Amino acid sequence: MAACGRRCQPAREACAMSKLLLRIGLWGVQERSPRRVRQILLVNLAALGAAVVTVSYQLFYLAYGLAPFAQVVVLNGCCLAAYLLCLWLNRRGRYQLARDGLVATTSVHLYLVDLLAGIEVHLFYFTLLFMLPLLYHRQGARRLAVLGAVVLLLFVLAHFGRTPAMLPEPILRVMYVANAAGAMGMIGVIAYLFNAEIIRMENTLARNNRSLRRQSLTDELTGLMNRRSLMQFLKREWSRMQREQGSLSILMCDIDDFKSYNDHYGHPAGDQVLRRIALPLATAAQRPTDMVARYGGEEFTIVLSNTPASEALHLARRLLAEVRALQIAHAHSRAAAVVTMSVGMASTTVQAPGGFQELLQQADQALYEAKKAGRNRVAVHRRGAAEEHLSVV
Repeated sequence: MAACGRRCQPAREACAMSKLLLRIGLWGVQERSPRRVRQILLVNLAALGAAVVTVSYQLFYLAYGLAPFAQVVVLNGCCLAAYLLCLWLNRRGRYQLARDGLVATTSVHLYLVDLLAGIEVHLFYFTLLFMLPLLYHRQGARRLAVLGAVVLLLFVLAHFGRTPAMLPEPILRVMYVANAAGAMGMIGVIAYLFNAEIIRMENTLARNNRSLRRQSLTDELTGLMNRRSLMQFLKREWSRMQREQGSLSILMCDIDDFKSYNDHYGHPAGDQVLRRIALPLATAAQRPTDMVARYGGEEFTIVLSNTPASEALHLARRLLAEVRALQIAHAHSRAAAVVTMSVGMASTTVQAPGGFQELLQQADQALYEAKKAGRNRVAVHRRGAAEEHLSVV
């Protein structure tokens, strides 16, 4: 276990460093668009990387001796302040100024350092070229081409016009390798963190889309599926039942005298009744092929696939008893002293004429008969060999 912990330690440290860099890179991001977030991230990380490289060179000059590099040290100090200013500008919402300031400062800084000291920092122009399409991707191909041409021109001028280095050849070779590694390393870090941010945003977008889809298909008050979701489910289920030669039962449930309840107890109390009644209804459909939905107002629909009419009727009666057992007082009901429910039921095989819309209509007609017969009961739409009729049970 200890050995495993030691092996995992570098990975944990790398992850922590990645999170720290990403947090710094996102400094100034406050509910911005994804495009703006990517720009802020890139500018912040590039400014931070440039500042780290500049500080590293300042420490080298301090260790080697300041006298030969006095001009470069002053230049580095000014540019270091400019890089930190880019971070501050992003924090203040001056995004375009931060971006343009970073590109201008980096371009001038690299050229002047090579011109004054000849230490081949112009290799970092490749990092800048890598960043340009990411920073100016909405500015048009012509402007991007001009910016790229300017950077390439500065690279050529710095490469062929730099001052002979004031350092020994072995140190120059080491610095060349360090500059090349630094340029490629910055490209790698920016690419990695940029990709990580894109993945994070894509995941957030996917979660938001799933949440919006759930909201569009779910009744906010009861948590049940809504009417739109019901229709989609019935369409899919009807097609499945046609393939499998199955049957379908629908229960249309309606709370008795609900308008009267709202009028006398208030709408908040009525909403609470809807939520409480939704619970036993939701537990009635446990199979993946069953569904409970709020059809609208105080009306609910239960879809039961491959359920015999006798079982569907038994379930309807059980639901009536469970709703009564809630003992929700209703002094103004015409059916009982507590809140009750009426149910209309219709069952059919898929081979029968009509479609699921007709089955819904039949269940609704049965519900009407249950109401007319006195409420707090079940009415069944029955299809005989030559006729259809309703019965209250």
